[in-house]
Amino acid sequence: MAGRIILVTGGSCTGKSTVRRELERRGVRTVDGDRDLAYQGDPQTGERLPTSVTARPPHWHHLWDVTRARDLAVADDGDIVVVCGDARNLDEVLDVFDEIVVLQIDETTLWRRLESRPATEFGATPGERDLVLRLHREPDRWPSRSTVIDATRPVEDVVDDLLRTTSDGSDPTEGRLL
Repeated sequence: MAGRIILVTGGSCTGKSTVRRELERRGVRTVDGDRDLAYQGDPQTGERLPTSVTARPPHWHHLWDVTRARDLAVADDGDIVVVCGDARNLDEVLDVFDEIVVLQIDETTLWRRLESRPATEFGATPGERDLVLRLHREPDRWPSRSTVIDATRPVEDVVDDLLRTTSDGSDPTEGRLL
């Protein structure tokens, strides 16, 4: 069984991928939920959709493979696993995670980050930006048992807070996160 599974989530542009890369740099095992677990699917049934479905922005169909997410909980390597990402069906797998950390930013930071998004990433078009802003303003979007971290600061500080919040004070790169 995995030693500890931590979810790092948040809205678009909060820094989930940047945090994941910094954790990896520090030797922490991570999973990129937006790439390794995600697929485009029907939010009601979970059925995978053909890549040609574009009636709504990809966000509406961005789901995680529930079986693959649950497999993290039965891994027999005993490692700490930090999963970074978000999905429409996140509530179906929340019980897998020992801790949930939400990265949060203000609207000024959100807009600055959206402006620098590559054209190929979600949030680059005006319609997607409007959706990102609307989702950013939704109250109570995250699980009540979440720890919120201010992600407007440099990534090194954000990751330090993340590790301090989820650690028992030992060196987290040695796999002793709480």
